[in-house]
Amino acid sequence: MAETMKTKAALVREPYGPFIIEELDIDKPRPGEVLVRNVATGICHTDLARRNNPPATPIVLGHEGAGIIVEAGEQVTTLCSAICAVVGARAV
Repeated sequence: MAETMKTKAALVREPYGPFIIEELDIDKPRPGEVLVRNVATGICHTDLARRNNPPATPIVLGHEGAGIIVEAGEQVTTLCSAICAVVGARAV
């Protein structure tokens, strides 16, 4: 797989700004990460609050979803490609 790939994301460029769907580059998974092809996602009240008071802009919102794992980074030992996944928020 290439070092980067394209995805679409809900992006906000300024506080209280509209959600804009844009195509972005994402890196391949780092050690301990998996890449999930989202099949369904949503914007919740947390995303709406963050849109109004973002820590920085632009910001990609939408932290819940369901999809299929397409690639696993090094050190991932319990998941593999083609497994269905539910994705939740994780503070980093």
